[in-house]
Amino acid sequence: MRRIPIAVFGFFVAVLLAPQSLHATGNVLLPSDLSSSENSASLPNLGLSASDNTQNSPAVSSLPVPKPAPSDAAPALPPQSAPDAAKAPQTGTLEQTPPPPAPDATQEPVSPADLRKAQDLPKGVMPTIVMHVNDTSDTNAQIFNALPHKLTVSFGPSSYLGARDMQVIGDKLGLDPSGVSSACSLSLFGLLQTNKGSYILDAGLGAQAIVHYDGIIKNNMITARAMCALNHAPPQGKGILTEMKDRYIVNLQQIQCASPLRQTSTLTVTYDGSGRSLCVYQ
Repeated sequence: MRRIPIAVFGFFVAVLLAPQSLHATGNVLLPSDLSSSENSASLPNLGLSASDNTQNSPAVSSLPVPKPAPSDAAPALPPQSAPDAAKAPQTGTLEQTPPPPAPDATQEPVSPADLRKAQDLPKGVMPTIVMHVNDTSDTNAQIFNALPHKLTVSFGPSSYLGARDMQVIGDKLGLDPSGVSSACSLSLFGLLQTNKGSYILDAGLGAQAIVHYDGIIKNNMITARAMCALNHAPPQGKGILTEMKDRYIVNLQQIQCASPLRQTSTLTVTYDGSGRSLCVYQ
């Protein structure tokens, strides 16, 4: 009977000593050890932690914080108020307008005395304006001198101004028939057309025109002109008059000449103001 209590006592002693031995020598971590603050630092960190331990976790503080991507759009500027159109200055418009062009040197109005007469013209009647032009007949002949053919156009000795021509000239320039005969001479101006092009035919102040051309003559358009010298100003209300040097030009009738049948160098025109001119090629 005494031996049994001793054995029981020994069993309880062994049971009490067994947990201490396992805790001292084993590698098994008990749940109480996982909650210990001393062992939590040695645990592996996978970047996941409880929300209540984020600020104290060294793993969370070592993660890089992503920066916001830069925006390509330009920063918006503050809106600017547009100028009020009603408050814009309205002055200075006339000062910015370019000045009118200088008067053309080839255009000259009539004398002041005639301008006073122009004020008395009926409504709708154009005052007389004189246009000054240069004689370019010699210049044209020199420019086209290298062309292979030349044609000289002149008036025959029997040419004269017709009755209709005398009336037109007298009305334009304020001359009587005798004044027309003494102040005016015949000239010509036109265009020579060939299969290669068109060429100006201009006698200028003279009665003869020289035109250089290429090709075969197909047609010609010639106009007779009166070149008149005046010792007085032209009358008012005649519109535009053309003056070359000291001669006023009055266009008369056209000269109708057929095209030559062969290559030719001269054309002589007999003009009498009847509208039917005699043309002779040589």
